[in-house]
Amino acid sequence: MEMVRLYRMNPLCSVVLDYTKVKVVGKRAVPATPEEYVRRAWRLQQQANRLNPNPSPRGFVYKAKTWRDYESWRSRQANPRLW
Repeated sequence: MEMVRLYRMNPLCSVVLDYTKVKVVGKRAVPATPEEYVRRAWRLQQQANRLNPNPSPRGFVYKAKTWRDYESWRSRQANPRLW
């Protein structure tokens, strides 16, 4: 079976471009183990935490009598990291 090639005309010039070829820029090192992925994720999270201007929330419990009370309390919080 013969491979079909895709050609398109570039409107800016009169050259026919072959879109079947792939340009390879470099090699990407693939981590070998899941532990490597965990290590990279942990490091990325640490870097994101350093960039975040808000402190990470400490554990606490807020009990609201109604949803309206909770929504008003939540809207007054300045730290968006309080889930």
